[in-house]
Amino acid sequence: MKRVSFKRTALSTGLGKAVETFREAQALTQGKCARDCELDPVVITAIEEGEYRLTLSDLEKLAEVLKVRPYQLMALGETLAMREERQGKKKRSRRTS
Repeated sequence: MKRVSFKRTALSTGLGKAVETFREAQALTQGKCARDCELDPVVITAIEEGEYRLTLSDLEKLAEVLKVRPYQLMALGETLAMREERQGKKKRSRRTS
């Protein structure tokens, strides 16, 4: 499967980390998760790396397979995105000091 160019954002990265966190909590491999979601394994990898724009359908499939509600994926993704943004700002301010 060919990857489409996608600009990674803090939210896409945070959401990817949330998917990975819940997937690992269910002891699912990327391959098993992909099969259960009817997605290509490359897509799961791209999602977890924040390099894939999720559709609502993808989000619903992932939530069902990961045994969470879609809002839980989004909430954890947003929390992780905000944390990453704060850490990025701290690193930038240290460099300019």
